[in-house]
Parts: sequence; structure tokens; C-alpha cells
Amino acid sequence: MPRVVGRSSGTVFQLDSLPTLGSGTEGVVYRAGDAAVKVYTADLDAVAVDKIDTLIRFAKAVPGFAWPVEPVHDTAGRPVGFVMPLATGESLEALTDARKTGTIPDGRKAAIGASLAAAVAHAAPALTMALGDTVKAGNIVVDLRTATVTVVDAAAVSLFRFRAADGRLIDAVETLATPGYRPPEALANPAATPSRAADLFALAVALFELIFGRPPMEPQSCAATVGLDLDDAVRRGLFVRYTAHPDFRAPAYDPVVVPADIDDLFRAAFLGAPHLRPSAAEWVARLTAWRDSKAAPRTARAVPWQSRAIRFARRHEAAAAAVIAAIATVFLGVWVARELPAALRPQPSPPPKSAPAPAPAPGKPVGPPSSRSCSDERQTRPQRDAATDGRRVRETDRGPAGRRGPRGVRPPHAARRGRR
Repeated sequence: MPRVVGRSSGTVFQLDSLPTLGSGTEGVVYRAGDAAVKVYTADLDAVAVDKIDTLIRFAKAVPGFAWPVEPVHDTAGRPVGFVMPLATGESLEALTDARKTGTIPDGRKAAIGASLAAAVAHAAPALTMALGDTVKAGNIVVDLRTATVTVVDAAAVSLFRFRAADGRLIDAVETLATPGYRPPEALANPAATPSRAADLFALAVALFELIFGRPPMEPQSCAATVGLDLDDAVRRGLFVRYTAHPDFRAPAYDPVVVPADIDDLFRAAFLGAPHLRPSAAEWVARLTAWRDSKAAPRTARAVPWQSRAIRFARRHEAAAAAVIAAIATVFLGVWVARELPAALRPQPSPPPKSAPAPAPAPGKPVGPPSSRSCSDERQTRPQRDAATDGRRVRETDRGPAGRRGPRGVRPPHAARRGRR
């Protein structure tokens, strides 16, 4: 068919121009922007249409599933499918086929598993339903960024005793199943209807694939595994991680260290009685505890006054940072105002080096003048200094009147003789 139309919105979906997200025995899923359109191969009967309408009304009450949001019909007005939200991420089946689950950290695996178990737990009280073939690796879309999952193709669930459009209470049972996801009691009784116990078995299988990277009933490849179907392995109880068999061994699982209580839940889900299988709420509690144990270790508990101080500091962290920044800015401004002008002021050039003093003449005394040279200026050089002709000549100052010098001072004898 070339196109389909939304019943309530009137949106036209040109199928030949839309990319295909997947196909199966029931129909084909196309991508239309932020939505996905599923178009069935076979004609839908009145019960299927009533079931889609009922699921649309309960879509907001059960999170974690891509429930139908609007029916679509062909150009002749016949119902052919529905519109559902587009789930972002990668399917668990694609992750296991590409061996990408081995690169997911243990804590993130636990968070993803808890998200899947929580979706299954929320679906239980909303309606009397059995998820059936909805819970399988091909329908579980994993968003690794947020560690959450979305279960797509949710219209494959079975509804019991729900109200149809004409007011009757009817059942809509889906018998389609994928190998490996039906429990041993359902395989032993082909007429068995989908049940809650079967959903818990399928949930445990999907969680095992997420954590270990392989189905729980898949043994290591050998001659005995040739022609072995996954349903046959379930019938024979070949859960090789928890049972010993002479012909089969466990394959190489992802490098993950699983807590003992998680292994106990898997052992109870695969080997225990149907009514003793772990509930979805138990899976949520154990996986959440495992996720929290992989988180960063918490610091020691503070005393009450320290706790109040820590809460106060956290509430006013931005204000405290602003005050500290303001104080630092003020101190920086003061330092710049004080030191920067001095650093930018030109420094005076050093004085030129003076020429060295000349060396003193030989024999001439160097140093301060003697006390003798500072004597009375009235004395003549011959009196201050030295001798002539080996004799000391002494002259006297006769004064302005020409009188002789002081009494008792006589000129040399030679001078006296010359005067006579």
C-alpha cells in the first residue's frame, strides 16, 4: 500500500518514502520523524482494533513501553496498523550480536537491567495482561547514554477481560512466541496461554543476555550443539552456567563480576518452580543495589553541625565564590595601584665612573697635612722646613719699626762678622 492516514490526526504517511526500521512475520515498521508506524501484513479483526484502542487509553499509565498512540488506516478506510513513539538507542539483540555488551561497565548494566525490570513491574497492575512475545532482545531498545530501556512493539501483549467498544468483556490472546523466551511448562503444553510466570521467565532471559552477552541456554559450540534449537535447550534444562552436563560446557561470557544474590535469582528463575520465580520488583531491588555498589564510595557521615555547615555551603556555594572573587579583585587592584607605577617609572641612569686619581709623586708624603704645616702663618719657609749649606738659617721679623727680633735671638756668627 502506498500510504496510510492517522485516524485522529489525519496525518498522511507516504510509506514508499519512509525508511524501514524492521520487519517480521506480523508486518513492517517505518520511521516517520519522531514516530514509528507499524503496518500489519494481515487484516486486523475487531478484537485487534479494540485492543489497540484500549492500549492507547492506558499508554500514559505504564511507562517504559512504546505503546500505540494512534491507529492508522489505508485509503479505503480499513485499519491496518498504528503509530507509536520512536525509541532512541540500539536493540539488545544488535548489542549482543556485535558483542558490544562486553564494553558496558557493570554498574551501567545493572542500571539498564533495573530499568527493564521496572517497566515489566509497572505493566502488571495497569491491566490484566501478559507481555508474551513483547519481552525479548529484539524489542528491547537500550539507550546507553541514559542507561534506560524502551520496550517496543507493545501491541503484541495479551489482554484478558478488557472492555471492548461495544461494552463486552473480551480476551485478546497472542500466541506468537520467539524461541528461547518461553519457559519449560509452556513448551510442554502448546495450548498454554501467556501468563505472568512466563513473562518472568522471559525477563530473566533478557537480563541474562544483557549482563553476560549470551542467552542462558546457549552452550559452547561443539558437535553436540549441531541442530540444537533454543527451545530444545530449554526443554532439556541446558542452563550451562548453573547446571553440569557431560556434553555441554559454558561459553565465554562477558568479563563481568556478578554478585552472588544476582546469580541466585537467575538460578531460581531458570531451575525453580514457576510460582517461585523472582518477581520484577525483586529484580529491581537487587539490580539497584548492585548499581549503587558500583557507584563512587561515599565519604564518612559528618556530625550534625558539620552536616548543616555542608548543606549551608552547598546552598551558598555560588555566593561564597562571588565574595572570594571580589576580595581577590580588591587586593589585586590595591597591589597594582601601589606597585605598577613604580615599575613603569623610568629609572635614573647610573652616574658616570670618575677617572682614577693620579698616583702620588715619589718621595712626597701622601695623606692629611701634618700639624707642623698648619702652624703660624707668620713663620717663614726656612723656619718651617729645612737647612741650607748644612746650617740652619733663621730669620726674624723685625716688624714695621725695624726693630730687632726677640731678645736672645742672634744671627749666625758669619753674618755678624760680615756686618763688621
